[in-house]
Amino acid sequence: AGLSASRALPSLRRELAHRGDFDACLILLGANDVLSAPTEPIDGMLEALRALHVECRSRGLRSIAVGFPDHPAFAASGLRGSGALAAINDRIRDEAGADGFIDPHGMLPRAAHWSADRVHMTAEGYRTFGAALAAPVARLLLPERRTERAGRRAGERVLRSREGK
Repeated sequence: AGLSASRALPSLRRELAHRGDFDACLILLGANDVLSAPTEPIDGMLEALRALHVECRSRGLRSIAVGFPDHPAFAASGLRGSGALAAINDRIRDEAGADGFIDPHGMLPRAAHWSADRVHMTAEGYRTFGAALAAPVARLLLPERRTERAGRRAGERVLRSREGK
């Protein structure tokens, strides 16, 4: 939604109330959170993420935390090699209070996935990310025996929509 986790709760409530029935909600700690880390400590971000997951679960939705992707800002700042990204994602996995966690490491490997502002994804980046999330989401939401087939079908739908078919 383009909001930091600390400002997203009212928007999440509105969306859940007005958009109909959902089975699950994926919550991504994004650039608006992590890149403001010098002014907002990780503990505050995690508290805000927990509130978002609590809201989803209180409405009967499965709540899935998506870790922070391998963002170009980490390479530019030297944080990628320091383990900071893995530490952030470990804390999200362990402390966000979600029903499941997806580590997005490696899902957006190309520079073309990031816009010129080096903060947000491009349209291609969002498509690639969505396709890469399909199988892990299916594994978290569907019974074991249907997971692989459903993830593959979801990925095929994304690819067909990309090709305009």
